[in-house]
Amino acid sequence: MTEHESLPTDASDDKPDHVLRLLASETRRAALRELRSEPSRSLDALADAVADSEEVSVESTERLCHRLHHCHLPRLETAGVCRYDPDESRVDYVGDETVEAVLSLLEE
Repeated sequence: MTEHESLPTDASDDKPDHVLRLLASETRRAALRELRSEPSRSLDALADAVADSEEVSVESTERLCHRLHHCHLPRLETAGVCRYDPDESRVDYVGDETVEAVLSLLEE
């Protein structure tokens, strides 16, 4: 398993690259869109919302929930964009100015 990188907190040249890598996944972009509209959700509710936006089958929703839990939410949390409590299965959106700007551009 690869180590997750946090977003640089200074004005370094690395931050755009980190944000682009973070947002390279359609699933992470969909999760962030959903969290922006409802900033605090259970993992299951987030998985259902992302599944609806990606039009995946009911069987795939369970796999999506596992991918969110094991891959996508830890990366978003490490980057400081959300807080994820796996014991409580809760996700809280924190946001990031650069991530917000890039997401807005991608949605245009």
